[in-house]
Amino acid sequence: ADDCAFAPCLAGYYMTESGCEQCEENSYSGAGASSCVTCPEGMVSSAGSSSADDCAFATCSAGYYMAESGCQQCGENSYSGAGASSCVSCAVDMISAPGSTSESDCIYAPCYAGSYMTESGCRLCGANTYSENGAASCRPCPALTISNPGSSSSSDCVFASCLAGYYMTESGCQQCGENSYSGAGASSCVSCAVDMISAPGSTSESDCIYAPCYAGSYMTESGCRLCGANTYSENGAASCRPCPALTISNPGSSSSSDCVFASC
Repeated sequence: ADDCAFAPCLAGYYMTESGCEQCEENSYSGAGASSCVTCPEGMVSSAGSSSADDCAFATCSAGYYMAESGCQQCGENSYSGAGASSCVSCAVDMISAPGSTSESDCIYAPCYAGSYMTESGCRLCGANTYSENGAASCRPCPALTISNPGSSSSSDCVFASCLAGYYMTESGCQQCGENSYSGAGASSCVSCAVDMISAPGSTSESDCIYAPCYAGSYMTESGCRLCGANTYSENGAASCRPCPALTISNPGSSSSSDCVFASC
């Protein structure tokens, strides 16, 4: 009876005191083995596996992909489903966290200042608007101000160049007052020459004209001049009138009643 012994175990089994036992999952053995060999870390095998070749990497979870050394996590801006051999990149301009598991994990990156988010990604802000980082929409510039497309701050909104007859102030374009004028884009108004006047909002020097002369004076190309002796004028006169015959008046006389007969 002492010569009786168990026959060597088949591959996939190992010898115990009570006979051959099958190797458990994730291990293997060759023929005649007294123990089973565990598969390398990260690898699996069926019960009763007979060779190291039966050990294979387990199917990777979603968010991972199979590499030669086992499952590796998908990097930023990519994703994978369960059992993947590679990761899928997110669409252009979209991002995702490492280990993302589906396309729905890909989202558009926050937009840079000067652009805004749409369903199809970031779009540049139009003229006369602006946005800051991560904006979902562009803000309009304050009233009377303008900006270039893609502006990133309210400080990019500036007052438009003023029209002729106006000038730029901190609060925008203001109309030139009486007796002054300006061309387009002016930062200040130019005063008319001495004794000349213009209407509010005048646009050039040619709008400046001499004010109508007071009574007792008359208009010349260089302005009002006092009427001479023995003449007179009323308001706005272009010339002085002579006194009636045999009468005289002082310089600057303003009425025919200022003309009197000279003393004998």
